[in-house]
Formats: sequence, structure tokens, C-alpha cells
Amino acid sequence: MGKQSDAKRKAKLKDRRNKVEAALVRAVATQSKVAEWSAAHDTEPNIIAELVDEHGAVLAYVEGNADESWTVVVDAEPVAGASDEFVALSFFLGAAVDDQAAGNTSFIQFTPWLLEEIEKRCEAERMEWQDFLRSLLPLDKQSLALPQQRVF
Repeated sequence: MGKQSDAKRKAKLKDRRNKVEAALVRAVATQSKVAEWSAAHDTEPNIIAELVDEHGAVLAYVEGNADESWTVVVDAEPVAGASDEFVALSFFLGAAVDDQAAGNTSFIQFTPWLLEEIEKRCEAERMEWQDFLRSLLPLDKQSLALPQQRVF
């Protein structure tokens, strides 16, 4: 094995240091971008339920904010607000059955978190899923058909 000159060893060592420093700069920049993205999305409303048509267009939704307030939005206009997600869900379900009664084909999509909350309430009140959702509707709308439900 031949000996490398001092200059070659120093050049390789310098090259390695530069590569390590560049990798650290990229890692820090990536972490910064992730932190920025997370911060931006933490301030966005959290949508827990949507009413979508057969083409996937959003007709209505329930969104929550960090301050635990819930807003029902129908046709891009806020129509109701509540501090309890189930009160907001009842307004939302009212809009959903109205849409269904008008002859439109629509679907209700729930987040997994909301599904868990609904299941907890169903267990606590010993009710079936559909019966619980109907119980959230005003009395005059409880006989109307609910749109199909799915998870998003």
C-alpha cells in the first residue's frame, strides 16, 4: 500500500467535513420547513364532518378551532356555531337530511376521531349508531332519511 501525501489526506478530510456540514445544513433547513408547515396547519380549522355530493364536492362541513368552538358551514357560509361538537353535529345533520329530502345524492363523511366520540356516546346511552344520529336531529326531521355515512 502506498502512502498518501499529506496534501491528499488533508483534501479528503476537508471534503468529508464539507459534506458533513452540508448534510447538517440540509437537516436543519428540513426541520425548519417541517416546523413552519406544522405551525401553519395547527392554526387551520379542523374539519370533523363533511357532506359531499356524488362527485366529491363539499356541500357542508363542521370545523373546529383550537379554542374548542365548532362552526357549521353550508355552501361556504357559516350557519351555526357551538361550543360542543355534538350540538354543531346536530345542525350539520339537519342540513344533511334537508339535502337528502330535496332529492340530492350526498354522503356524510366523518373523521376517525368523531367516529370514536360517537361510538362512546352510543355505548354510554346504549343506542345504535343510526338511532343516536337521529336523536341529534330536531323532532320534525327525525323521520327523514339520513345520507349514507363513511370515514374520511
